[in-house]
Amino acid sequence: MIWHLQFVTLRAMKTILTIFTSINFLLLGVPSAVANLGVSPPTLEKIYVNSDSMQAVLYWAPSHSVEGNPILDYAATIDGANFFPLSASYQKKFVTTVSLPNRVSSNKYIFAVAPILQSGLGPVSNYLRGEVNPYLIPIEIEDVISLSDGFSFSVKDMSLPGYSTSVQYSITDIIGNDSAYVQRGGKESKESVFSIRGLNKGERATVTLHKRVGNCPGFTVVLACPFSTAKIINGQALGELEAPRFGASESVGDGFKVRLINFDSAVNYVFKSPAGVTVTIDDVGNIEVRGLDTGMTIQIEVTSNSVGFSPRAATLVGKSLSKIYKPMFNALKSTSSGFTLQINNYDPKLSHRLETSIGRVSINSVGIISVTGLGSGVSAIVKILIYEEDVLIYESNFTGKSLVKKASVKR
Repeated sequence: MIWHLQFVTLRAMKTILTIFTSINFLLLGVPSAVANLGVSPPTLEKIYVNSDSMQAVLYWAPSHSVEGNPILDYAATIDGANFFPLSASYQKKFVTTVSLPNRVSSNKYIFAVAPILQSGLGPVSNYLRGEVNPYLIPIEIEDVISLSDGFSFSVKDMSLPGYSTSVQYSITDIIGNDSAYVQRGGKESKESVFSIRGLNKGERATVTLHKRVGNCPGFTVVLACPFSTAKIINGQALGELEAPRFGASESVGDGFKVRLINFDSAVNYVFKSPAGVTVTIDDVGNIEVRGLDTGMTIQIEVTSNSVGFSPRAATLVGKSLSKIYKPMFNALKSTSSGFTLQINNYDPKLSHRLETSIGRVSINSVGIISVTGLGSGVSAIVKILIYEEDVLIYESNFTGKSLVKKASVKR
């Protein structure tokens, strides 16, 4: 009788707990938790708390569904109690970025992830603790490069996960020439590149680079955020033009690509190439040579010219691919969320690298390229690069478009 009473009490307690949890997740927009039914918990491997942009990056491995209780989504918590859905699609390893509340020094967080099952919230992963520790943002720059009418440099402290991009940097002062101005690259350049223009031949200047920090309580016009910082950088315009300097070349099917390291947008570059060979350079110094036969090596004379300077020349050497692979494609098919393209002669031993201008792109084990995440009637440009043991043997771009959603007819 005592055992029976105890059993009823435990069962009643479990019922109360289930109802409480159900209410908790209904409020959060997550299905109510009932049972795990054999689903194993995810593994939270590590976390990175980004005090700059007030985000946390979670590195974790997922669970797996069981018959009758599939995984619908995953949820995360930053306080160890309240979970919110992630809208996650399957990956073997997840790197998930979550936002944190306003910046508070040494504010502690408790992180975990859990699957959302058909029966409710599944088993929770291990918990990891982290805290926000605001710090002075370090500023590191690449080597200062002298230009014909100024100098350039790029910020390089963008490698940490979730780190704020260089768009939060600005030049606040220039000393040395009242005609000097700031230029931030062309359409193909990174936001981290700054050019100081308007200097006279051989003239020096000093600039102040400021790193802005958001989520900073007390930030006003008269009170700078204590976690902001700045760096003073010295540079000098060229006294004489430099000979063009080139990076490592990358062979392609009918030519090669190379970077002009000391590119200067104020300098004119002349390429002396044989008939049938075309050479182009974009607004950030990327050179493409096309029109070569398979396995052909070529030397091209490159001369830099600018008003007030003596011209300088250098020899560019490159080679086209010795072997060319030509994939055969089926007709592109549009879908409601994107489009697909089948490679008929797909070779899984080759490495296929894909990039898309919008949405997500992937390739499966039989060579079907899928673009998803597009809205109705949206186009995307996909770049495909195929490598054999790190040697590029094919490259191309193709454009596709998702189906246009038909408007519903009201009756």
